[in-house]
Amino acid sequence: MNVPDGRYTLIDGRRLAWRETGAGAPLVFIHGMGGNSRNWESQYAEFGGSCRVIGWDAPGYGMSDDWPTDIPTVADYTSAIAMFLDALDVDKAHMVGHSFGGTLMPAFQKAHPNRVTSMVLAQPVIGSGPLGPKKQAQIIAARATLLANLGIPEYARWHAPQSLAATAGRAGLASICWTIGTTTCLPLWRTTRVLQGDHRRH
Repeated sequence: MNVPDGRYTLIDGRRLAWRETGAGAPLVFIHGMGGNSRNWESQYAEFGGSCRVIGWDAPGYGMSDDWPTDIPTVADYTSAIAMFLDALDVDKAHMVGHSFGGTLMPAFQKAHPNRVTSMVLAQPVIGSGPLGPKKQAQIIAARATLLANLGIPEYARWHAPQSLAATAGRAGLASICWTIGTTTCLPLWRTTRVLQGDHRRH
């Protein structure tokens, strides 16, 4: 993949990594479950000539250290994004969130309204909060069973087509499959708990 080199900063003693290219107005990409900063290969190339394009590795993903807490909340993620932008001297940015990243964007904008120039939600997911605790528990258990039975590489091959548009080419599918396949189980499990309405999500 042709992506910018990874960089990292320390926030509260933990490494938070990202990639960036270009100069100009900040354009920040927040990946989804199983993703990382490598997901945005096309976007680095497309927008790097006119914007400062930044893609982060969420805690526990890519080159970033894991969370210090067992089950991070939405507030933990939005706080991490704010501290990440602070570390990069970004006061305000165009924000793009994909999948779980798209779920985080409205929460980030609500918590930090003056830091969002514009917001794009790409395939955001809403989780299963409205379905009630019993259904939430079933969904979480089903995901845990799927991960345990398939293992990460096979889970990646199963999940990757669901993360792309039907018109996506083989190269895009291979890229997402590789990204998810190199993610450890724990971040996937934690993201699932937040998405599916864990009582400590807020």
